[in-house]
Amino acid sequence: MPTPPGPSIAPTTSPGDDGARLIEALAQGGVALKDVAGLTPADMDAIAKVGASAIQSGRFELAVRVFSSLAALDPGEPLHLLHCAFAHKGAGQRDLAIEQLGRFLDADVPKALPDVARALLLRAELHGAGNRAAAAADLLAARALAARSPEVKQIVDGGAP
Repeated sequence: MPTPPGPSIAPTTSPGDDGARLIEALAQGGVALKDVAGLTPADMDAIAKVGASAIQSGRFELAVRVFSSLAALDPGEPLHLLHCAFAHKGAGQRDLAIEQLGRFLDADVPKALPDVARALLLRAELHGAGNRAAAAADLLAARALAARSPEVKQIVDGGAP
């Protein structure tokens, strides 16, 4: 297996040191768990398809487990958080869905504008009457994105592609 990118986790004289170095590299984000596990992009895609299939078939608890696991395995891919939020919504776990959407929106990695718009609209829907100010702020942010992209405008106007 190739050496994962990031901090060196080369063997030292003590096996306990290896574990400590690996834990530190994982904690600092220098190594993704998917790399340590030896999962390929095709493996990750196959797992994501299981999660998508679970959502489509109404098995939301399974989808939550799949997408939560994917988010832990690959923290650099924020879409797992977005998909997990949709699964939480389907499972009736409103607060957990809102939390995952916040993590998705706050993730310091590039995200496609349509995905950001979907997250904002879903969070606004979940806030609903319970937090009108937060819902309104998310709707305003989604409308601001719509001005930047015809695809996002279509999503915001209710015709999700």
